[in-house]
Formats: sequence, structure tokens, C-alpha cells
Amino acid sequence: LSAPTSAASGVKCVEALDENALVATAGWDKTMRVWDARAASGKAAYTHNLPGKAFAMAHDGHRRLVVATSGRHVVAFDTRMGVQSISNGAEEERESALPYQTRSIALMPDGAGFALGSVEGRASVEYFGDDATKRFAFKCHRREEVAYPVNAVSFVPREDGSLVFATGGADGTVATWDGNARKRLWQSSAYPCGLSSLALSHDGSLLAVAA
Repeated sequence: LSAPTSAASGVKCVEALDENALVATAGWDKTMRVWDARAASGKAAYTHNLPGKAFAMAHDGHRRLVVATSGRHVVAFDTRMGVQSISNGAEEERESALPYQTRSIALMPDGAGFALGSVEGRASVEYFGDDATKRFAFKCHRREEVAYPVNAVSFVPREDGSLVFATGGADGTVATWDGNARKRLWQSSAYPCGLSSLALSHDGSLLAVAA
């Protein structure tokens, strides 16, 4: 598969939509493209014009695909019926509750909402359906009044209904958070350099970190 780009744009995000043998890409050309991995044509099955350059993208594995773009926009798509439902257009579009550029995004395991990380050492938890009473934001990954970008967010799969997620920052630390109690649970010592990504295993027992 190849996504067309210009000299000033590129593919920033890739997500596999496993249940439908689809792959989604998004980039600085302000488009989100869906590709059928089974098709021999090499052409996108669907192209959606985004409100800005794509900075981050996530899929919950079954229900939703979400793209965070420049201008603090968040665009969500229904993926349950593959290209058919995605091609209906955005299911929901909103502005992030954070005042600065989005750096990372992750969907809750049940698809009810998402967490965002920004370039200014803040994260937010938001829910679909625009229930503003459940939305909250907080400061994180700061050291001696210096705010570091939150480069990665990942939720911990939990069967008890708790909302636990991890963030990784350019300050070189990982922190875990209780989204229901709205408090930090743990923070690692700093790695020698900033963290670029992190991922949790399907049962939440292992954490992989990349710097």
C-alpha cells in the first residue's frame, strides 16, 4: 500500500482495523485514508478530508477510530461495518479541551471516550456524546516549572470497570493514572532521554516503552 504525498506532507499515523482487514492512514496532507489490505489495486477505499494536519490517531479494536489534528480538532469514525460505516463520514467532531496542540491520543477500551496528551504538559479525559460534566484535564510531565510534551497515552484493559491509563513524556518518565478518582497512581524514575511511545499488553501486565 502507498499513500500519496506531496513534498510538504507525509504519512504521520497508521492504524490496523483488524476485524475488517483494513488499514487507516492519516497525514499532513489533511486526509484520512482507508485501505483494504485484500485489494490488489493499491488505491484507497475511502478518503476523508480532515480539518487539519493529522498529529495522532487511535483505534479501540472494534468500535471507533479517532484522529487528532492541528487546530485542536478531534474527529471520530464508526468502524463497526468497515468501509461502509467509515464512508458515512465523521461520527463526531469537536475541539479538544486542551489549549495547546495535541501530541497523542488513545481510546478507552470500551470506546466510550478518549485521553489526549498535549505539547504543553497536560492531558485530558473526554467522553463521546459531549457530556461536559465528565470531561477533565490535568497537568503532568513537568519538572521545576518546565512543561514537557505528553508523547504517548495508553489505557490499561480492566474488567472491574476502573479507568486506568499510562502517559509517557519528553521528560523521560511514565506515569499511571486513575481516571475515575482523577489522581496519579505511580510515576517511574526518569529515563536518560524523552519517551516517544508506550504500549500495554492485552492484560495490562506488561508495559513497553520506546525512547
